[in-house]
Parts: sequence; structure tokens; C-alpha cells
Amino acid sequence: MINDYENAEKSRSMFTEVYSQKRGTCITVVLLGIIIGIFAFAYITFGNDTIADSLRSNHTLKLVSIIIEHGQTAPKFTYPNDPHLNDSRWQSSLGELTKRGKQNMHSLGKFFRERYSALLPDLYFSSDIRVLSTNADTCLMSVAVALAGLYPPHKFQVWNPHVLWQPIPIKGISEEVDKMIGITQSCPSLPKKKKQIENIVTSGDVNLPKLYDFLSENTGAEIRNLSSVLALYNLILVQDKTNLPLPDWIPLVYPEKMLPYTIKALKLETGDAEITKLTTGVLLEKIISDMMKKSTRELSTKMFLYSGHEQSLFNIYSVLNGGKGRESSIKPEFASSVMIELHSVEDQNIVQAYYLNKPGKTPHSINITECGDPCLLENFIKFTKPFIPQDWTKACSM
Repeated sequence: MINDYENAEKSRSMFTEVYSQKRGTCITVVLLGIIIGIFAFAYITFGNDTIADSLRSNHTLKLVSIIIEHGQTAPKFTYPNDPHLNDSRWQSSLGELTKRGKQNMHSLGKFFRERYSALLPDLYFSSDIRVLSTNADTCLMSVAVALAGLYPPHKFQVWNPHVLWQPIPIKGISEEVDKMIGITQSCPSLPKKKKQIENIVTSGDVNLPKLYDFLSENTGAEIRNLSSVLALYNLILVQDKTNLPLPDWIPLVYPEKMLPYTIKALKLETGDAEITKLTTGVLLEKIISDMMKKSTRELSTKMFLYSGHEQSLFNIYSVLNGGKGRESSIKPEFASSVMIELHSVEDQNIVQAYYLNKPGKTPHSINITECGDPCLLENFIKFTKPFIPQDWTKACSM
């Protein structure tokens, strides 16, 4: 009996030991599973946050391409019934940069200096930045003033203690060959396509003919298309910003009734993929080419600065924010800008874009359509491919 009891106890002891070992193994496996699960959950949940934090630091920034609108100008044209037709308060010729316009552009340059201080050193080096502009005086002057804010001379670059400015080269693109920013190179199919799109977007609008009649009667000018509404709106806007007294008829339509049509006028140049190729494709292609070269270390330049008009900026914003002709509802202010940044985070090339409505405001992130979050460079290239012309000149003759 005693032996049977001892044998039973030994068996129970062995069973208990084996069971304990198995239970310990199971607990270990479960704990490891929980730990792995926690790390996986954290990676999925917070992985993008880590990338986002890196992007916000700007230390990951490798290249930025910036499109700016010129500063405030005196009116580019006037209308027969304008009470300020010969107003001396402009103190400049029609279309020229005003004092406020110069101040705003200088503030914009200072904003770029602060935002991109980790990318650009205080000292100017020609290899760091390239500046291109339409050949319009307003755009050339605007970007020159912005550069004065971006690159005030420091240390040995101060050449006159009473003049804290230094010359920085600006390449003006001749009107005859500008298919990148101002789109002034001859393109016969562009006005035809714009007219076709305008007919579509205004079809069935019963209020638009009434607005045309009202504006034509009060201005003494012929206002019969969206572009003329946009031009008149911008004229009134400048007068309003200059605190000039406006005729009694203007508050009846400005800004509320005119604004939607000014935005429609701006949208005509990105109304579909085909017209976008003509108006925005060449600039997009240049920006993408530069990002690809930067990602493979073939490019030393850190900033490209493009100086253009309201339409130039709206077009690039519309493609990034809407794509394929979808809605985009901004009305750019003077001295506004779109910033397209290339970051390198954990061996990934990531594109981010921002819109600054005017100096002194906080730029807001542009949600790049169909590119993902984060927007990888290869996805950005795929997204913009429908808007890149294979042969711009040929497309213009179709």
C-alpha cells in the first residue's frame, strides 16, 4: 500500500511539474502575444503621428517650391464711370506696385526666412535658391522685395551699413516663351477651351445675365463674360483696400454677388484635365522633376521661387486641392503663396503642400487629392500625371 501511495504521489508530482511547465509556457506565449499586439497597435496608431511630428519639425525638409502672387497694385484698368478715374492718391501708374504692396511682399519674404530657417542659412549662396518670374514688372518687383525680406545681408555680405539689402538674381521669362507661370506664349487652343468651359459652367444661370446688365449699366463698360467680372471685382477690391469711397451701386453686388463668379472665372483654366495641361502642366512637370532630382541627390538647390499672378497661384492650388476639375473655392489675396515641400522621413520621400492667404496669417495644409497620408512622392507623381502634357506646343494646336 505504501509503495502504491508513493508511486501515486510521484506520478501526481510529475504531473503537477509538467502542468506547471506547460502553464508557464502558455502564460509566456500569451504575454509575448499581448506585448507584440501592443507594439503593432502603437505602430499602426501612432506611426503616422511620428512621421507627422517629424514633418512639422522642418528638419526633414529637403526642397521647397513656392508660387507667389504679386503684391497689391494700383488698378490695372478703370471704367468710364469710375469716380476715381484720375485720382492722385494712387501715387503710381496703373498696375504698378503700391506702397502697401511692397510692404506685404517684404513681410512675405520675412515669413519665408522664419519658416525655412532650418533649410536656408542666413547667408545668401546662389546654389541654395533659384528665382523665376513672369516678365511683368509687377511680378519682378514683387519678388525682388520678397527677396529683400528673405535675405537681408549678414556679416561679410553687408556692403553698405546704411542699405540692408543685397542683389539676388531673378530670371524673368519672356512673354513669347512663357508656358510655365504667366502662360503668355501663343497657345491657340487655350482661349477656345476656356470659352467652351465657360459656356458649360454658366449654362442655365438666370442670375448671371442680370448681373452683366447691372454692371454694364453702372460702369459704362461692356461686362459680358466671367473674366470681365473678375477684372472689375479686383479693381473694386483695390479701391476698397485703399479706403476710397465707393459709389452707391457697388455695395449692392460687391462682394457677395460678384465673388462666386470671380471664382468661377479663375476655375476656367483648370476646368478639366486637358486645359490644365496647358495652364499648369509645365510648372507641375518642373516641380516634380526637381523633387525627383533632389530625392536622388542630383540637385543642390533648396528653394525654387516662382513669381506670378493670381491665376498662376490659383491654378496650382486648384490641381493640388481638387484635381480633375473638382471644386476649389479660394480667392487668392495679394502676396499669397502656395508652398510645395519635399521631406525625407525614414527613407521615405514625402510631399506636403501649404497655402498662405496673406502675410501675417497662418498657412493651412492642402489636402492633396488621392495621394494618401502621408503623400509619398511616387503617389504624387501618379496623381499629377494626367495633368502633364507630353508635348505642350502640339496640345496648344489641337
